[in-house]
Amino acid sequence: MAMDQIISVVEVGGTDRRFRDCRHAGDVPTQHLESCALAVVNENCVGRVAVYCNPYLEDSIGVLGGWACIDDEKVSAALLNWACDRLKTMGKLKVIGPMNGSTWYSYRFCTSRSKPAFFSDVDTPLHYATQFENYGFEVESEYISQQADCLFANADIISHFERRYLNNGYLVRSFHANSAEEELMKIGSFCIEAFDQNLYYSPISPGEFVELYLPVLPHIDPRIISIIEDSGGTIHGINFCLPNLLDPEGKEYIIKSLAKRRGTPVKGIANFLMDYTEKIAQELGYTHAIHALMQVDNPSVRISKRHKGEVRSVYRLYSKSL
Repeated sequence: MAMDQIISVVEVGGTDRRFRDCRHAGDVPTQHLESCALAVVNENCVGRVAVYCNPYLEDSIGVLGGWACIDDEKVSAALLNWACDRLKTMGKLKVIGPMNGSTWYSYRFCTSRSKPAFFSDVDTPLHYATQFENYGFEVESEYISQQADCLFANADIISHFERRYLNNGYLVRSFHANSAEEELMKIGSFCIEAFDQNLYYSPISPGEFVELYLPVLPHIDPRIISIIEDSGGTIHGINFCLPNLLDPEGKEYIIKSLAKRRGTPVKGIANFLMDYTEKIAQELGYTHAIHALMQVDNPSVRISKRHKGEVRSVYRLYSKSL
């Protein structure tokens, strides 16, 4: 951009078409949305930002999301100045981002990758992270996706544990596609409880969870979603997986959520579900597993490494004192 060009930051509504179309970034969630702005140069939109106030976070914390910006530090600084000033006037002392309101929606920037983005990946231009870092944001939390290129599930060990679970009144099953919305409601209730200790967690209702995942339903392979539940139908663990629709050979599947019920008496659930799903995936012709978007200090990383997972991409969530 030429040195003498004037950058205007213009406040707009979150549903404004100019905001949606800016940098082809699309709509942002309106839950907890406080304000939005565009960076404009010569009547051209060159960047955008959204400010969120999530009541489930500490009162002193504001949130930045909806980020899209050309690779120009003056433009990014103008947008971040506007957003941080907005949050200061609201009494906020700290800002986190990128996050579209809460962790149920898009958050984090990709900072490096050795392979192309996968289906449901955080696929942001690498210069976005640089823009935040140059403005003074620091890393709040880091995440990785790993890939296992050699599936090696041991059928005998899996059968042994499955029999043990069955003998103790637990059922191991796949996703019931013929009652998909009911299944999502049940999984939503489980996930809302299982994830409530996660960093910057915000509660949602099971119905809101269903709305989030309904667009994914046409793309699932129910055979690679593995669930353990008790005789009353209460879920104790889940390995929610999806085919990688961006893999031209159709050989990759994505482990999106691996979780267990807090306090469950069932031992070894997470490791078992990983092995169990891997065995089924092998039988279906999958040859690669992507362990997606794990916080670096989460036990899932250890399980991924046991399955020979190698880092394929890194992501960061940032924060800054105001």
